[in-house]
Amino acid sequence: MREFMGNIHLLLTDVTMPEMDGITLARHLLAERPSTRVLLMSGYSDVQPSGLPLLKKPFSREHLLEEVERVLAGAPTEPSNVARVRDRWRTSDIRHTESE
Repeated sequence: MREFMGNIHLLLTDVTMPEMDGITLARHLLAERPSTRVLLMSGYSDVQPSGLPLLKKPFSREHLLEEVERVLAGAPTEPSNVARVRDRWRTSDIRHTESE
């Protein structure tokens, strides 16, 4: 992301990924580009990152479009919200169960 010189208007990322979770990715991106908005998505029923918008899987194309429009029209994502959610995510002992 450092090599890309253009604007990044939206980060749409899954919360759970193999190398880096989406919350950490959002924190890194917002440190470099604070005007980027963040929309998380998850297929786990117990993920509730308060302070950040979350799109629950499965979702329709229409619902995705509605959420993207809502997030882009709103205020920029607060880096403090990402840090708070990330800290809670890392210290929790939530056992994830797939909702799909």
